[in-house]
Amino acid sequence: NSFKAVQQLGLMGMALVVGNAVRERRRLKVLVLVWLAGAAAVSLYAIGQYLAGEPRARAFFDGPMPLARILIFAVAVAVTLSLCVTGPVRWFSLLCSAAMLAALCLTLTRGAWLAMAAALLFLGVFKKNRVVLACLSLLLCLAVALAAFYPDTQPGALVRSIIHPADPSSARFYESTYQRYWLYKSAVRIFLDHPITGVGQRNFSKVYGSY
Repeated sequence: NSFKAVQQLGLMGMALVVGNAVRERRRLKVLVLVWLAGAAAVSLYAIGQYLAGEPRARAFFDGPMPLARILIFAVAVAVTLSLCVTGPVRWFSLLCSAAMLAALCLTLTRGAWLAMAAALLFLGVFKKNRVVLACLSLLLCLAVALAAFYPDTQPGALVRSIIHPADPSSARFYESTYQRYWLYKSAVRIFLDHPITGVGQRNFSKVYGSY
């Protein structure tokens, strides 16, 4: 698992290294646009997957979480680019952002939803950008509408599990919340008992049961 995480971060780092090596502004813009187009294409494929019956969008990845990590990175680039440029490039960046945000929502990953909402809120306030804040408000209204009018759908249940994490009616998401609660609580207790040395590499699963 650690190797997979490092591999993903390495690929992101390679994209940054390549981008940093390009000195000419026009070529850098082309590189970013091609990269965004690829991310948007993956997002559209993930959306199609979900509409075709896949329980959670995952595109070409092993699961929704790796896709969510990549999309958070890609949305950050797209939104920032849309604030820094004008004309067709800005509109292209905004369209890519919309596709990637939609795919990110359909990964049904609560952490990704909350992280993206917090990032957009910070960016909108810091840059005093009304467009970003308006888009965030629209996304929040959409999320609340899903929870209120479509509670039996996966996205609706996910929103309700965020608003009421202790509500068992959200089924799978409630179970996930409950498991995390005990996992994190036990981890804190393990840390308090072993603050210096820990319990050793790969031993967490062995001592977790006694907590």
